[in-house]
Amino acid sequence: MGVEFVTIKGSSGLPSPLPKQILQGDLRGQIAVVLGGTGGLGAAVISELYRHGAKVVVVSRSADKVGSLKENLSGVASLLADEETEVVGCIASNGDATSEGALDEIARSAIRSYGKITSLLCLVGGNRPETTVMPDKDPLAIPYEAFQDTFELNFRDGFYNPLRAIGSRMVDALPDHTQRVSIVATSSMAALTPLSRVGAYGAAKAAMANYARWLAGELGRRHGDRVRVNMVTPGFVIADPNRRLLLDEDGTPTERGKQILAHTPFKRFGEASEIASAFVTLLSDRSSFMNGQEIVIDGGFSSMTI
Repeated sequence: MGVEFVTIKGSSGLPSPLPKQILQGDLRGQIAVVLGGTGGLGAAVISELYRHGAKVVVVSRSADKVGSLKENLSGVASLLADEETEVVGCIASNGDATSEGALDEIARSAIRSYGKITSLLCLVGGNRPETTVMPDKDPLAIPYEAFQDTFELNFRDGFYNPLRAIGSRMVDALPDHTQRVSIVATSSMAALTPLSRVGAYGAAKAAMANYARWLAGELGRRHGDRVRVNMVTPGFVIADPNRRLLLDEDGTPTERGKQILAHTPFKRFGEASEIASAFVTLLSDRSSFMNGQEIVIDGGFSSMTI
């Protein structure tokens, strides 16, 4: 198994760097590994890490996704040029970037390149069509194999395997440097309260959130404030995977989209950039006393009842 590293230069035509003192957090010296960073939210998160001084390794299944990431980064207005910073696409040669073997190789390659990993961001996740239960379908008819596939995509591939392959190396390397290390996972509205149609996805994300809190306590007892585990829970943001679900071709909300907006006090969908800043906060030493917590950014969706 081999891993290809591709440096992404997406800063041409972008504004010159802002003075360091006006940035919201200082991540210089941080080496962040981002899984699931090739989508819209991922590009916004990477942009924020990049402009706050972190070096970023993006784990991808394919070179095509890294290519699209470069285009996405070039279009993110907040991405600022910084000669000391770079974004690297890390591609598993066998197309499987979520197996323990591939992640282990990626971790070793990143450490060889940068000497350490200080941050792990787990953005991998999603629902499967086989476990989406429409109103005219029987919720008791989901085959267990389909349920398991959705569960494993979110819990195993999105969190458990990255923790074992990359998180464990971050913890083992604590005696070699003085920095704090941070693990951040993305949870879901479906983990906070059951949402219609996506029961398997919600169960997987709820399990992940519970495990993250448990791990925060166990690692905190062993390593103090040098290891933190937290979560970001985005509200409903328009992205390629859910665009057809939430918007019609003319850009107006679908029936599902209307239901969500009716339940959201702000009466709008979120923007990826509005979610991304939370990751900077959680990686920065400004949140050094935050552990086992969840930042919910949803326009008030989770605060509404009837």
